[in-house]
Amino acid sequence: MDELVKKFYSQDPIAGEHAKNELINLGQSCLPKVIEGFGSFSNYEGIRIRLGELFGRFPDASIDLLIDIFEKSHWDKMKCASYCFNELPKHPSASRLRPLLSSPNYDVRRCVIDSYGYLGTYGYEVMKSIDPDDKYEWGKLAHNILFALLRMAAKEREATDVPSRLSSIESFYELAGHEKFSQLLASNWVTLEEVVSDFKPVAADAFITKWLSHTDPIFQQLAVKALGWMRLSRSIKNIKNLALRSSSAETTRDCAEALSQMQTIEASNALVEIYQTTSPNNKYYKSICLSLATCLCPLKGEENIENIYPLFLQMGGEIAAHTYYALSTCGYNKEIWELAANSEDYVIRLSIAPGYARLKDNSSVRILNKMQLESSDSIEKAVILASLVNAGEKDKIEGVQKALIEISKRIMLRMIRYTWKREIVCALGVLPPAELRVWERLLRIDFNLASEEIGAPHSKGVEVSTNRSKGKLLNAFISYSKLDGENNTSINYLDEFKKHLAPLIQFDKLISTCDDTNLLAGENWNDTIKVKLNSSDIVFFLVSSNFLSTRYIVEEEIALALKRHEEKKCIIIPIIIRPSGFFDIDIFSKINAIPRKGFTIQTWKSNKKWNSIDDAWLHVYREVKKAIEEFRKQ
Repeated sequence: MDELVKKFYSQDPIAGEHAKNELINLGQSCLPKVIEGFGSFSNYEGIRIRLGELFGRFPDASIDLLIDIFEKSHWDKMKCASYCFNELPKHPSASRLRPLLSSPNYDVRRCVIDSYGYLGTYGYEVMKSIDPDDKYEWGKLAHNILFALLRMAAKEREATDVPSRLSSIESFYELAGHEKFSQLLASNWVTLEEVVSDFKPVAADAFITKWLSHTDPIFQQLAVKALGWMRLSRSIKNIKNLALRSSSAETTRDCAEALSQMQTIEASNALVEIYQTTSPNNKYYKSICLSLATCLCPLKGEENIENIYPLFLQMGGEIAAHTYYALSTCGYNKEIWELAANSEDYVIRLSIAPGYARLKDNSSVRILNKMQLESSDSIEKAVILASLVNAGEKDKIEGVQKALIEISKRIMLRMIRYTWKREIVCALGVLPPAELRVWERLLRIDFNLASEEIGAPHSKGVEVSTNRSKGKLLNAFISYSKLDGENNTSINYLDEFKKHLAPLIQFDKLISTCDDTNLLAGENWNDTIKVKLNSSDIVFFLVSSNFLSTRYIVEEEIALALKRHEEKKCIIIPIIIRPSGFFDIDIFSKINAIPRKGFTIQTWKSNKKWNSIDDAWLHVYREVKKAIEEFRKQ
């Protein structure tokens, strides 16, 4: 087992993932051996994710072992123990940790607070445990409290719960004061970027309504950073308006950075507007130019940016590099391409590599190989090797992975510029799906989404909507409210639905289901959900008043499913689990729901033919099977 644990703590994410799966197969007896390794590994994101997933598989044993570490006050082991709470049940863990907040050992209290952050609950309990009048204690623990509160807010999956989490951070701000609060964020910007990137799309409305209009620019900047990572098109206008009206140069810069991550025409046009209203004397003028440069690709051919290209090329560095990259997508220009390929600046050299990859001729491959031999920076090496893979040199994929491992020793992979990540993940598409998925969550980018944006040469190996014509598995996506799923204290309707579909999934092999509980830590939730919906043949709605009142479901999931349904790319099957006004909504009038005649799963007793709730679910199963068989015939 020693060798297995060693691989588990490896910075090679594929070796670590295989080791994690083998340890899970060994059962909870592996946990003490894994704990022996606490404190001996680097603070690498992939390892933290694996720890959460491994310990989350054995919750009862894990909580006992982790509490024991805190009680024995092993400093190095306590720091690692905090990560393990990420996938553990909230309430049992929080209850066991609560007494330790009163520990006389400062390090224990500090690590317990960190653990609360990964649990995503009891934020006020953490704050109440510290006396703000004790300046020494407060000063030492302020960092841990702030980032615990931020992590708690980032863990929320229900839009209705987010405002109270943000309010707890505002309460902390009032206790700490503006200066202390600002210092904590500024001195821990890497941790801050990591935490805000974990916020889920359900938090978008709370950020827009509470913090984008906040009087303190600090909260505006926090909201903008989080919204940028969510990449929601409906937030573009709000972010642009904030940038144009703000008197804070830092806020304007952050707005531009957020918009640059979205890579859409609307976001790019918003950036052009911000750029045109920003004075060259602004201390962040070059940062805003860089944001626009990274978002030029969606604007190719637009007349209003023709004068920007030469200006940005003269600026050099990353601004010129991304401009060269945008120009390379407009077609081959020998003079420009050779100028970039022979530049002494590595970021400019790497910018033209994807362009050569798209040409896919022998001359381009020779140029890329020459660039690769001359490369020294690990990011440059990763992009050039990825370009070689995308040009057809698939044997270079091992080099891409080695370069990524080297990069991860310096920075989190998610922090690589989106433009370069997109090229890299498209190259990783030659890997088996399970290995690709590991890299996707570390890079925070979805292969299918990147493929759509740049036209990737590889396939992820996942069957999409053409499956029905081939007689293979149909992909099914389940859209539901958390209040009817894992957050429902009486019945988890999602689990019950999937259990009753088991004959279609495990025996008849008719469908493969997916919902947001299949998403892994580190994934971009909004993008991944959209990709899953876009590749689904069947979309199930678990309908209730909770479902119909969840804004993200209505504006994102239902809207996209209906669009694909109208285009005859999928079918929608609503499952009415609880009474609601579903049948009064016009857009659903032509879609047959199950159960029929106004019955619901919750009110099964009103149907005289059903003797139990299982009869209601059996009716649903039979109707779903009929709908699938009919769909296959079409």
